[in-house]
Amino acid sequence: MQIKSGESSLSGVEVLICPILFSGKKLSISKYPKSLQNLINVAVKEKNLHEKEGSIFDMQVSLPRMPKSIILISLGKLEKLSNLRVRSGMAVSLKTARSKQKKEVALMYPQELIPYARVIGEALVMSNHLIARYKSGKSLDAEKKKIITKLIVITSHKSDIDADLRRGITVGEAVNATRDLINDPPNLQNPQTLSQYAKEMAKKEGLKCTVLEKKDLEKLNAGAILAVNRASSRPQDDARLVVLEYLPNKNEKPIAIIGKGIIFDTGGYDLKPSKHMADMHSDMSGAAAVMGVMSLAKKLNFKHNLVGLFPLTANLVGPTAYKSSEIITSYSGKTIEITNTDAEGRVVLCDTITYAIKHYKPKQMIDLATLTGACCVALGDRYAGLMGTDWKTMKRLKVLGRETDELVWPLPIHPDYQEKMKSKIADIKNTEDGYFAGAQKGAAFLKFFVEKTPWVHIDIAGTAYTSDPKKYESPRGTGFGVRLLARYLETL
Repeated sequence: MQIKSGESSLSGVEVLICPILFSGKKLSISKYPKSLQNLINVAVKEKNLHEKEGSIFDMQVSLPRMPKSIILISLGKLEKLSNLRVRSGMAVSLKTARSKQKKEVALMYPQELIPYARVIGEALVMSNHLIARYKSGKSLDAEKKKIITKLIVITSHKSDIDADLRRGITVGEAVNATRDLINDPPNLQNPQTLSQYAKEMAKKEGLKCTVLEKKDLEKLNAGAILAVNRASSRPQDDARLVVLEYLPNKNEKPIAIIGKGIIFDTGGYDLKPSKHMADMHSDMSGAAAVMGVMSLAKKLNFKHNLVGLFPLTANLVGPTAYKSSEIITSYSGKTIEITNTDAEGRVVLCDTITYAIKHYKPKQMIDLATLTGACCVALGDRYAGLMGTDWKTMKRLKVLGRETDELVWPLPIHPDYQEKMKSKIADIKNTEDGYFAGAQKGAAFLKFFVEKTPWVHIDIAGTAYTSDPKKYESPRGTGFGVRLLARYLETL
């Protein structure tokens, strides 16, 4: 979406989005053109638009030098204005504008929204996402007609909003690219194509990309990743470990962000029920989010060294698939008793964590993973689980989660949970009997590998993929974690 900001008349505008704020008994519209003020006052008087946030009125106008369609969106009381209200309001109004099938739309930008320029940029781009990329013929043409290609921001405060607006647009574009990766089906997505995407993105964004192929993982004795990959028989499905580097500072230990990259998860021999199988192409949402964050490193001018790592493999069923009761040796040397082949995410992540520690000695690690159905049961689809050892970062992420609407909630890793993850015949086991605290026990497994590195684990199983999207989302992949971690890395 091309966005142009500056002062402009309403003449020639076909569709206009107009945010409305209520302050006491007054409307915050004094800076709007008089002709527009009159129309808004009539709409409020006739109760076509209400004070309640999210109230929307699509006004059809037949007056000279006025837009044919004016979309009034209430953001509620000025005193209660928030990031969430602005983000949701902008998204609802833009989606309404998309239904007009006009390529160009204008937005009146009131002074009161100057502090929310970044939020508005994100919302406009994220709610203009083309999800139906694999339709064809007239169906695809119909979807493309709903995409707005140019937005004119009408404001007398261009210098106050321009930088933040464009940062928001940049972040929104990274989120949409992450969504596209998550939504791609497993017949078009494999470790080879995803690692190639990472290489191309790194070249474009000025990063270094290293892809460890299967033969490299074999030399490292990365037995955990290789075990999960065993049933994959085609060369393009061979396991990979992708490493992206952004290292602007000499002699500074990096922050490592790690993502789970299971291209498709059948559950292995511990097969998933069919109702839980169809969306398992989204089990690489953590890896996709890492790529989204890394793509922003230079654009948002992150101040600290950053390394993004993610393993890529499917978890399939077949004669060579790893099996329950196997004992495998991880890259760290620790032995793992496989008690459930559907708990493969933690198995591939443990080797990735070890690689990060051995090769980069990071000052902190944050991992994103669609790790456990138990986290969905505990927290639903609006909160990601937050666990780890780095309490300061966890507290900061909780605050930033409220700011970005990528909400996280702390869950405890009780010492007893780590004891329960110990195996009688190996060092540890990948699952523990019983249904209690499944998300925390998954984190307890990972904790065996983080050593003394400050570490945060974000279980995004409930938030990465949705059938109940927020106002600014679409069904399916959400890109959860990109905005949260980008904001964290910006504010360090």
